[in-house]
Amino acid sequence: MSTETRARATIAGLATATALLALLAVGGGGCGGGSDTTTPIVDDQDVGTPTVTTGPYQWMRHPNYVAVVGELVAMALMTHARVTGPLGTLFFGWLLWRRITAEERAIELYSRSGGRV
Repeated sequence: MSTETRARATIAGLATATALLALLAVGGGGCGGGSDTTTPIVDDQDVGTPTVTTGPYQWMRHPNYVAVVGELVAMALMTHARVTGPLGTLFFGWLLWRRITAEERAIELYSRSGGRV
C-alpha cells in the first residue's frame, strides 16, 4: 500500500470516527440522558413511556449500535487492518446482534406483562 493510500485511509478513518462519535452523543441525548450500557428492567412508573422517535431514532432503531460498528470500521481504516479489521467487525457485529435480540425480547416480554416482572 502506497504512502498516499495509507494517508487517505487514515484520514477517512478519522473522519468516520468523528462523525460516529457525534451519532453516539446525539443517540444518547435522544433518550433523555437515559442511555446506558445495560439492559435495565424499569419500574412501574415507566410503564407507558413512549418509544423515542426523535433525533437519529426517527431513521434507525439502534443508532448507538450502528455507531459502535462504524467505529470499528473507522479503527480498521486508521490502523490499516485489512484482515483483522473486517473479521473483528463481523464478530463484534454478531455479538451486538445477539444483544439487540435479547433487548428486544426483554422489551416485548415487559410490555406484554403490563410492566410486571
